[in-house]
Amino acid sequence: MSEPGMEARVEMITTEVGRAYHKALEKAEKNTAG
Repeated sequence: MSEPGMEARVEMITTEVGRAYHKALEKAEKNTAG
Protein backbone atom coordinates (compact mmCIF):
# COMPACT_ATOMS: atom_id res chain seq x y z
CA MET A 1 0.00 0.00 0.00
CA SER A 2 3.00 2.30 -0.35
CA GLU A 3 2.19 3.49 -3.85
CA PRO A 4 3.31 7.05 -4.69
CA GLY A 5 -0.19 7.97 -5.86
CA MET A 6 -1.76 6.70 -2.67
CA GLU A 7 0.73 8.60 -0.51
CA ALA A 8 0.07 11.80 -2.47
CA ARG A 9 -3.68 11.31 -2.03
CA VAL A 10 -3.33 10.75 1.71
CA GLU A 11 -1.13 13.84 2.01
CA MET A 12 -3.67 15.90 0.09
CA ILE A 13 -6.53 14.66 2.29
CA THR A 14 -4.67 15.36 5.53
CA THR A 15 -3.76 18.84 4.27
CA GLU A 16 -7.41 19.53 3.45
CA VAL A 17 -8.49 18.29 6.86
CA GLY A 18 -5.85 20.41 8.56
CA ARG A 19 -6.95 23.48 6.62
CA ALA A 20 -10.62 22.90 7.46
CA TYR A 21 -9.72 22.31 11.11
CA HIS A 22 -7.70 25.52 11.21
CA LYS A 23 -10.55 27.44 9.58
CA ALA A 24 -12.99 26.04 12.16
CA LEU A 25 -10.64 27.05 14.98
CA GLU A 26 -10.39 30.60 13.66
CA LYS A 27 -14.17 30.82 13.39
CA ALA A 28 -14.55 29.56 16.96
CA GLU A 29 -12.00 32.11 18.21
CA LYS A 30 -13.83 34.94 16.47
CA ASN A 31 -17.16 33.78 17.93
CA THR A 32 -15.80 33.67 21.50
CA ALA A 33 -13.80 36.91 21.09
CA GLY A 34 -16.59 39.09 19.83
